[in-house]
Amino acid sequence: MLKLILKVVATLACWGLLIYVVIAVPYPNSFTSASPEQLLFFFWPLFGALVFTISIFLNSFLSAIFIALGLLLLLILKGLNALNPLFVILTLLSVILLITSFGNFKLRSTSKSGLRNLSMMESGLTLRSKFPKINR
Repeated sequence: MLKLILKVVATLACWGLLIYVVIAVPYPNSFTSASPEQLLFFFWPLFGALVFTISIFLNSFLSAIFIALGLLLLLILKGLNALNPLFVILTLLSVILLITSFGNFKLRSTSKSGLRNLSMMESGLTLRSKFPKINR
């Protein structure tokens, strides 16, 4: 329950920051004439808002990051008038491949030194060699 409340608060904060940026920052005439500061001021809160909003529904933060990156890429292509069905299909395929590749990615517990404690079997080392000793 606390995780959900934190996600909702972070989502509302990012959307609020995005609304403030839209209202307060002077907007350029076109996407190509925008300064890097204007682009960063707009896309960082938008990325955060999309990630936190999607993570509420998916319960997977990494998948939400990939989906938000795909949406931002499509938005940038639309702003450059370069969006066509091929780019949409390629973006969807890349997002799906990223989600399926890193879908099972979990942070594992680590020791105080930051290294993960592996058992002999997990590390690939065995107690006995599978090959017999050659005696002369």
